[in-house]
Amino acid sequence: MNGLINLDRRVSRAAQSGKGICFSDEELDILVSIGAIEVLKAAAATALIAQAAKRQEEREEVRRLQLEGQHKEAAQLALARVRNILSTPPRIPQAKRDKMR
Repeated sequence: MNGLINLDRRVSRAAQSGKGICFSDEELDILVSIGAIEVLKAAAATALIAQAAKRQEEREEVRRLQLEGQHKEAAQLALARVRNILSTPPRIPQAKRDKMR
């Protein structure tokens, strides 16, 4: 039980200060046992559904503009989407970042 209380303190402190946190194997087991991983997966699934819906809306808007003969506007919308994709920095695992230093 102390492990759960200590984990709560650490996570709360990290959240308040806006800092990252690394979990030990014991702390990760605690998170799994209380169902935190299922909550995380459900939230991620909701986010993925929203992202997919947004992309579909963007595709439909480009198609609509093309059908209406507004090719310049359709191209600008498609270009904005590509720029957004390219502006997202790649995720580099912490271990690789440490080796790069």
